[in-house]
Amino acid sequence: MLSPADYYFPTPVGGLPLSDDLAPSIVFAALYGCLAPLVLYRMISPGSRCIMLLPTAILATMRVVDLSLRAWQATTPVGQKSVHIIAFLQANYATGYMSLGETLLALLRCLLVGTTKGHSSIDGVPENGLSDGSTALRLDAVAGGTTPKNQTTSSLQVASDTEQCEDAQQRRKLFRKLCVIAALIYYADIGLGSATGGLYDNITSSSSTANALQILRYMSAGMTLGLLVATFVAATHVLIISPRHRNAALFILLITCLATVPAIYRLVVMRFKTIAFQSTAPGSLNSQGSKATFYVFHILPELVGAVCLFSLNVRTLFETGAWGDIRG
Repeated sequence: MLSPADYYFPTPVGGLPLSDDLAPSIVFAALYGCLAPLVLYRMISPGSRCIMLLPTAILATMRVVDLSLRAWQATTPVGQKSVHIIAFLQANYATGYMSLGETLLALLRCLLVGTTKGHSSIDGVPENGLSDGSTALRLDAVAGGTTPKNQTTSSLQVASDTEQCEDAQQRRKLFRKLCVIAALIYYADIGLGSATGGLYDNITSSSSTANALQILRYMSAGMTLGLLVATFVAATHVLIISPRHRNAALFILLITCLATVPAIYRLVVMRFKTIAFQSTAPGSLNSQGSKATFYVFHILPELVGAVCLFSLNVRTLFETGAWGDIRG
């Protein structure tokens, strides 16, 4: 049961679902529902099945649930008075965009590791870095034969290219360790985000709970934004140094920008406080304008990011397998 508090507490992101939330909640729930066949295809098809997409698949599923629940709550007085539903919705909103970040991190790991591997075999040159022509030239040189000048130049060029494509095992190990650390931070973020939702159960009866909630919300959003910025920087680095991975790097940059929007939006609106969930005073996030910004800057970027991830076969784009980069 909702009741006003004797103090100001952090306003729920998205406000309390009211009648104005009915139409957009139904629309976005339907759009996420339309994504379900594509999600199932990518997760089931042997040619595109990829465990790295699992966090985003969970996001798409949970958005159908929480947006449907939001639509029900918007028109049901009993639902609007349930603090447990508010807590559930806040936990889902706090962790949704993190799921995109998890998938991006897994894809970034494949991308970074790919830049450390010699790509001679992909370019039509054997793994030893020597073409048949250059091998014959070296054998001829050992036998004391002579080679034409243009063939010698070609051989030197191949050798030079091979040096540039050498397998960098130490760098690969470093990238993998950094990505594991980042993944652990994401898990911690998801734990913090889930905890912030649970704290809403007692937020109107304990000022200390309200203060703890505010701290955890900022920690969670700030850490996730930092990881997304790091992902953007790493993908930009790959874009500059490795033209062969240009498309994959651009793909990560695009979705990282989309995932960053909800993080920034949350950091902006989390400063607002209210004395009651049903309040329409400034800062309650219950006005029509506040509702519109919630759907545009929080729900929509997540939807577009999920559509992008499931529209392409990431296994082909990132030259990886169903389990991503798991090889040592």
